[in-house]
Amino acid sequence: MSRTHKNVFNHLAISVPNLDEAVTWYSKIFGLQKLCPDALLEPELISKLPVSKIYGPRLRRMKIAFLDFGDGVGLELFEFLDPPYRKPEDPFDYAKGGFFHVGITVTDPEDTARAVCENGGRRMGEAIVMGSEKAVYCQDPWGNALECLSSGFEQILLAGRGGEAFNLPNGQ
Repeated sequence: MSRTHKNVFNHLAISVPNLDEAVTWYSKIFGLQKLCPDALLEPELISKLPVSKIYGPRLRRMKIAFLDFGDGVGLELFEFLDPPYRKPEDPFDYAKGGFFHVGITVTDPEDTARAVCENGGRRMGEAIVMGSEKAVYCQDPWGNALECLSSGFEQILLAGRGGEAFNLPNGQ
């Protein structure tokens, strides 16, 4: 089977303070499915796994869950136990370098935002309307920013005619 795209989005990993709560929340809000049982990784096992090559000897204990959006894109949820999870001072520090939100295509952004709020998250500002498409920013209960969009990335940009949705001049 040949693939058209070699570089496609594969998965996102989020550090959370309570793995069970996060698995339940993301499964309920976005309909994600667990791919396998959650794992508790202790020092003797971590030392034999690839994670030891990534995180080094400081990582001694963690829990991990693997969820699937249903389209081949995954969500890894990590609960770091030793060293313990540290809540960011300001999880939506968009001016700080690095990732500051993740976009998720949903059936209805307003319904999703309502579900987020009813389940411990919060809405961030007003809906953004781009032609017939809509986006609503929310935060999960742990402060991670989620952009809930009514269509895929390309369709959203076409609906907003490129930069016009952001009041950008053509070609900017």
